[in-house]
Amino acid sequence: MSGERASEERAAEAVLLELERVAGSADTAVTAPDDEVAEVLRRLYLETLGLLGATALPVEPPPELRARLLAGLTGDETQEVEPLAPPVPVPAPPRQAPAPPPPEPLAREIPLRGAAARRPRGRRRLWAATAFLGLAAAALAVWAAYLQSELDATAARLQRAEAHAESAARAHREELAAARGETAESGRRLALVTAPGAAVFSLRPPPGARQPSARATLFVAPDRKRWLLEARNLAPEPPAQDYQLWFVVDGIPLRGEVFEVRPGQTPRLTGEDLPPRTAAVWITLERQGGAPAPSAPMLLAAESSIRL
Repeated sequence: MSGERASEERAAEAVLLELERVAGSADTAVTAPDDEVAEVLRRLYLETLGLLGATALPVEPPPELRARLLAGLTGDETQEVEPLAPPVPVPAPPRQAPAPPPPEPLAREIPLRGAAARRPRGRRRLWAATAFLGLAAAALAVWAAYLQSELDATAARLQRAEAHAESAARAHREELAAARGETAESGRRLALVTAPGAAVFSLRPPPGARQPSARATLFVAPDRKRWLLEARNLAPEPPAQDYQLWFVVDGIPLRGEVFEVRPGQTPRLTGEDLPPRTAAVWITLERQGGAPAPSAPMLLAAESSIRL
């Protein structure tokens, strides 16, 4: 084993020296081998190297390495050497084709049968559009009805508010007119009762009268025509009866005004027709509408007047 090992090492060294040696004219000379075993091993190595070179894929070396190897193999002088084998063409690396774009998804049509398969697609779209428009019209109709109801309710509220405001304004005008009338009447009464030369009849219940707390006052203007009567504490008249005022002239009672008494109110009567030479004033309770002559006892009476 040691001898074979030494022979293989010597053959390998000879091959390396052969490869490193600069080729020249002496290479064509035939020399006798010193050791037949080493010669056989050298040839085997050379053939193996040749086979390895034939089976390996050719690779294009860099330009610098190629130049250095050629310079080391040929030296300064070059000679034409027939190539042992034709060069194997180096296949170009395959180009990767660009990936095709992903196909657009296509809606898979479901095959229809019968009349539905023969129905045009445009008609289906028209029906769908018609149904949508119908729903939209119905929704608009409902919305319009809702708005109309809201408008009607708002208009009704406005009408009620206007009616209430008009009623309140009318009541206010009536109250204002009544207040102005009362003010004017109060002014006239005040002017009448405070005018110099006015006369006052103070009516009191006679002895045994049915309403002993009742009182009345008749004011007569200086012109002896205008008069004002105010009664107090008179009870409301019974049904079918009225209070009646009498003006006594020369002992004869002349028919005067009739009036009613309401609870909590002070009756006031005015006139501009006081009979001349009126000397006394009576108040009786007569039938409803009055009587031509006194038919009931006097409730209040004043037999004279006082001048202011």
